[in-house]
Amino acid sequence: MSELQIILVDDGSTDNSLEICRQLQKNDTRIEVFHQENQGASAARNKRNAVANAEWVMFVDSDDWLEENAVQTLAKKHLMQIVISIMG
Repeated sequence: MSELQIILVDDGSTDNSLEICRQLQKNDTRIEVFHQENQGASAARNKRNAVANAEWVMFVDSDDWLEENAVQTLAKKHLMQIVISIMG
């Protein structure tokens, strides 16, 4: 799905989350990684909202689970462009 925009916001994690995000970004041009000092979930969501450029946005938090092809199935069913925001 080339029309997919994936936004990863690292909100000051103290583990290796940022490095994992950057490695994923190297392998997928649809992924955008943003790092900020810990400001909480609201600030991370605000960052995501500032850079998202699609009609529909799907929120995925670090403790959420998506079935394989969930985004593709949703997009095909509704013929929409989706931004996925993964917050952790």
